[in-house]
Amino acid sequence: GEVVNEIKTLNNFDYLIVHNAKMEQFIIERGYVGKVVRLDLFDYLHDELRPVTQNPYSGTIAVAGNLDKAPYICDLGTVDNYRFNLYGINKTLNLDGIKNADYKGCLPSDEIPYLLDADYGLVWDGDSLDTCSGTYGKYLLYNNPHKLSLYIAACKPVIVWSKSAIADFVLKNNIGIAVESLTDLKNIDLHDNYDVFKNNVAALKKKIAHGYYLKAALEKITDDIKGNKNEI
Repeated sequence: GEVVNEIKTLNNFDYLIVHNAKMEQFIIERGYVGKVVRLDLFDYLHDELRPVTQNPYSGTIAVAGNLDKAPYICDLGTVDNYRFNLYGINKTLNLDGIKNADYKGCLPSDEIPYLLDADYGLVWDGDSLDTCSGTYGKYLLYNNPHKLSLYIAACKPVIVWSKSAIADFVLKNNIGIAVESLTDLKNIDLHDNYDVFKNNVAALKKKIAHGYYLKAALEKITDDIKGNKNEI
């Protein structure tokens, strides 16, 4: 099928830069024979010295991206101990009845890191609060969503799906929490560890502002080509 054809095409390349360990495992299990380097996080080039929007903790969560991919937003009223600020394209969702959500419009990608107003950023896709479902939700099992990097550029800790490929990175770097269902937020105090998360996010923000992750991946490949013994 399609996957077989894609792997055939990928096997024309000696090296692949993949998003993370889950994606690496996926393509190797399906027959990729070259060498694989993990990116771990997308860079997000921006001015790290320009101030971002910072307000005292208020229990607000940002959702940024194409909101049409996220019908679960229509059920956020049930997570009424938090407020949600929504940013991005919305052509299909009726947000009128959601008392704890505010639609903030569509901001350019080079401006949104400085303007995003919330305590946390949420990485969640699909039609359900209970799990990331559907095509977009399932893709989170393997990909590094660009919005994770946006939230880091905005200096916001994150909330991610516990089964997503990026949950490992988020927990290892201690930049937020992973939940199985958004209804779990009913019983979680996001103020706990908030300052620790924020400090850890600030360290990553400096890296992605200057392309650290892509440079590191390319260096691993050039070292390998030169025969240096660093492990890929």
